Amino acid sequence: MSRRLTAADRSALIRLASTLPVGSPQRKAILAGLGKEARFPPRSEDYNRVDGADGFWKWPIFAAERETGLRFRSLPQNLGNMIFFLNTAVVAWEKKMRDESAERDALGRTASGVPREFQDQVVRVVADFTRRVLRMSIPPDVRVTDRAVTIVIEGWTGTSRDLEVKATYDYPTVVDQIGEALQGSDFSVDIASDPVVRVKQGTAYIQVPLRPYDPSEDGPL
Repeated sequence: MSRRLTAADRSALIRLASTLPVGSPQRKAILAGLGKEARFPPRSEDYNRVDGADGFWKWPIFAAERETGLRFRSLPQNLGNMIFFLNTAVVAWEKKMRDESAERDALGRTASGVPREFQDQVVRVVADFTRRVLRMSIPPDVRVTDRAVTIVIEGWTGTSRDLEVKATYDYPTVVDQIGEALQGSDFSVDIASDPVVRVKQGTAYIQVPLRPYDPSEDGPL
C-alpha cells in the first residue's frame, strides 16, 4: 500500500531532481510523480529570502522552465500548480546561484588590489553599458580584481558572438570605458589579451584582463 509523501519527502525529491540533468528520464519521472502526488505544496517558500531575490523575481519564465524541467504554461492553470512551480523554481534558482558563484571563482576571483573608488567607477561604466547598449534592466554582477574585471549578466538571450560584438566592436567599447575608469589607479586593461566572452544557460560572462599599470606605455610628454 503506497503512502502519501510528507513535506520532508517532497522537499528531498525536489532537491534531488534539481541535481539531475535537465530533460533526463529520472528528473522527468520525479517531477511528474510530484505533480500527481499533490497539487498543493506542503509549505510555501519565503521567496524574498532567496539569494539574489531581485534577480529571481525578474527571472524569465522560459529560463525557469529550462532549469526545472517543468513546462508551466502546459500545466493546468490553478494556484496549486502556480505555487508548485514557484517552489520548484526556488530550488533551481538557488542551485543556479551556487553554480554561478563557483563559476566566478573558477574565473579567478581573488582579493582585489584595485582601490574601491576605481572599482565603483568600473561598476558604473558596466551598468551603463548593460542598460544603454544591451537594453537590459537587470543590473549586472561586477567583480574587480587585480587580474580581471568579470561581468555576469543574467537573462541574456543572444549568442556569445552577439555579446562579443557589442562589448568589443561598438565604439566606445565597454573595454575602452573600463580602461578609462581605471585611469589614475595602478592597473590598466591588458591590451595584449583578448576579453573572454561566454554564454551558459542564459547567463553571460565577460572577463576583461587587467595588468599593473606601466607608465612607460604613455610615451614621452
